[in-house]
Amino acid sequence: MPGSYSMDLRKRVMADVDSGLSIESVSRKYAVSSRTIFQWRELREETGGLEPRKGKTGPKRKLDSHRAEILAAVEQNPSITLEELKAKLELPGCLQTLWNTLHRWRIVLKKSNASRRTAAC
Repeated sequence: MPGSYSMDLRKRVMADVDSGLSIESVSRKYAVSSRTIFQWRELREETGGLEPRKGKTGPKRKLDSHRAEILAAVEQNPSITLEELKAKLELPGCLQTLWNTLHRWRIVLKKSNASRRTAAC
């Protein structure tokens, strides 16, 4: 993912916009989308500056608030299946969301069928 635009570019773009040039002409001049300029203008109105926002963006993860419950249930019953875990704790999201969360937390619910195990020689 590309990084944010430099502060020098942001300041030059916004100086041209403030001097009265249209956003479309400034967009062509600096090869920056007009949507980006609108976002910078909103950012400046909200924060008073042009510095990029800090922190993670995007939606919040559904199961992070249930971490303690999930870890306790898995510790209590290591052979629990995803379906049982979701039903027992009434977790939001689908099974894939639960699996992705456990994978991110490095928790493996690994089952092996007795018929598929290899016999010791």
